[in-house]
Amino acid sequence: MGAPTLAAYERYTGVVWEHLSPDTMNTTVMKRAVQSVVVFSGLLGLAGFDDPIPDYRLKMGASLKPLGKVSTWWRDTLSSTFDEWAKGRVVIDLLPGEHRSAWMPSDVYADLVSVSFVEKSGKVAGHDAKAAKGLLARHLLESRGDPLAALKAWKHPRFRLDW
Repeated sequence: MGAPTLAAYERYTGVVWEHLSPDTMNTTVMKRAVQSVVVFSGLLGLAGFDDPIPDYRLKMGASLKPLGKVSTWWRDTLSSTFDEWAKGRVVIDLLPGEHRSAWMPSDVYADLVSVSFVEKSGKVAGHDAKAAKGLLARHLLESRGDPLAALKAWKHPRFRLDW
């Protein structure tokens, strides 16, 4: 940490990023991540997988006077910018709730799948699903071909996907 900027995949830490494990990606998977992973950021709006990111702490759910809630402040700009980038693409939404509130999906995507994790017992997954989310993202990046087929093929011992 401490560096003025680091690539997003180096800057962001936590359970999801730990299980995505960017430092173990081969060249092909890293290239796919650079081309397809977009991070919703409280400070920056949108960031690419390898974009330079400063060391910061600003949650998307934070409220700042006089701006109000960060997610609300970003919503229009973030949505239109993301739509421009994602037009015609399959979008697999793995966002947590506070980040989803910063985005108004549109109809420009080839397909949009919002994924939730549910424990096999039927209980909606909470914090423990973050590791599974990182593993799913890695699986999608390592899969070749149709991302929806890769999503259907994903298996986890504790969680199932709801989409």
